[in-house]
Amino acid sequence: MLSVFKNYSFDIAFLDIEIYDSSVFDLIDKVKDIRCEIIFVTAYEHYALKAFKADALDYLLKPLTQADVVDCYGKIMRRFGEKNTEVSHETIMQKSDTLKKIRQ
Repeated sequence: MLSVFKNYSFDIAFLDIEIYDSSVFDLIDKVKDIRCEIIFVTAYEHYALKAFKADALDYLLKPLTQADVVDCYGKIMRRFGEKNTEVSHETIMQKSDTLKKIRQ
């Protein structure tokens, strides 16, 4: 996974905290200069503080709820969209066919 961060460029990474036999924080320490937003998706609450110290855009707890995903999507839209744009729950629900899949 280290080579992915060193060799590719992307805007957002959805990362689980515990990967293989280590944690994603070990990866972050090795890369040093991650140039993307990180959204942690995990079943463990106790990593939240460490995740936000690592400048996470969001921290989603499993099992994911529709509200959590919608809120996260709003954060993404605010970060990458126009700075003055308010993203409401209703707007997201109207514009995103992807969320229909999540409801199923």
